[in-house]
Amino acid sequence: MHLSMYSRVVPVVLAAVLLAGSLPPAALAQVVDTEALKKKAEEQIRSRLYRDAVATYLRAYDASKDEKFLFNVSILFLKTLDDPLSAWKYAVRFKEAAKSEATRAHADQLFRMVEEILVRKRVKVAVSATPSDTSLWLDYKSPQTEVKAGIVWVKPGAHKIIGWSDGHVSQEKPFTATLGATAAVNLSLARALATIRVSSNIRDTSVYVGTEKIGLAPVRKQLKPGTYRIRAEAPGYRPLENEVTLKAGDTRSLKAKLVLLSKTAGTSPAITLAKKGQKDGYRKGAYATFAIGGASLATGVVLAVLGYLDIKEAGGLSRSELGDTAYESKFYSLRDSGQAKGYAGYGVLGVGVAALGTGIILWVLSDDKGTAVIPSGPGGPGLTASMRW
Repeated sequence: MHLSMYSRVVPVVLAAVLLAGSLPPAALAQVVDTEALKKKAEEQIRSRLYRDAVATYLRAYDASKDEKFLFNVSILFLKTLDDPLSAWKYAVRFKEAAKSEATRAHADQLFRMVEEILVRKRVKVAVSATPSDTSLWLDYKSPQTEVKAGIVWVKPGAHKIIGWSDGHVSQEKPFTATLGATAAVNLSLARALATIRVSSNIRDTSVYVGTEKIGLAPVRKQLKPGTYRIRAEAPGYRPLENEVTLKAGDTRSLKAKLVLLSKTAGTSPAITLAKKGQKDGYRKGAYATFAIGGASLATGVVLAVLGYLDIKEAGGLSRSELGDTAYESKFYSLRDSGQAKGYAGYGVLGVGVAALGTGIILWVLSDDKGTAVIPSGPGGPGLTASMRW
């Protein structure tokens, strides 16, 4: 049986005859399940409602996954709707869904028949792209122009394939389609890079990415997306380094503000905490805060004890001896008084502790053993080999 016969008969009848012998029993059972849809499509074809018949066959395919319905759709587009491009699309689906060698052979025949008609009006273009998840469009970006890698049929003339993939540089490749010829378009999208720019307040500042020196500031470098440690250093200055995470297409600018190292050989810069002229003032301040702290502690203790005694007295009252009214009045009076004194005592105690702590700090600063310093630089805490910027 040759496919040329399909142009002269109702497609669904021949499709059923063509495929019945190659379908497994499970698929034949599915044909029974979709019998009503098949009969409906046949009636629509007899009534020349071809697009309605296409929709019905696609419903039958979605319900049964029986590939013969895709075959029928392709034939309808080819022979009754004069749409060979849609016929080719469903021929592709028919071949992909084929479950046997015999069905795939029929799909190849269908392909040849569709292409014989397509080549009269369209040009066959093989499209491929790297990476494999590249989204492709024909001529311009829109949902209607999106295509898949593989075979694309275009009208003769100038066209372009547009490719886009996350993390890559989008690409457009123009081509000319000539009727009667075939074309091939391959897109290879480059990985999108990030850019880092580093400047400095000091001339001759060397800039490193990891262990690689990329030049003297100001310097610009393109890098693959990722996380990098950027280092800037100049003779006689503290080196700075920073960790930077770059995404595809990012541009990041850093300015290194280098600080001069100590010029004294063998020593490190120091942070002075107290000057000589300040010591006497610190000593007097220590005495004053000790006095305030002591008085506050004593006052706080007295208030706390008085509050405790009031609350204890309230707890010892007898309702039967005083009567309800007198009892409640005196109880709440003593309780409120005790709580107020207690809270006041705690507050004054806190002031006393803070004053004593301040006095201790002032006393330490007034020590006559010499100027207190915190060494830095190599061997010291804090600012040693590098600083962040």
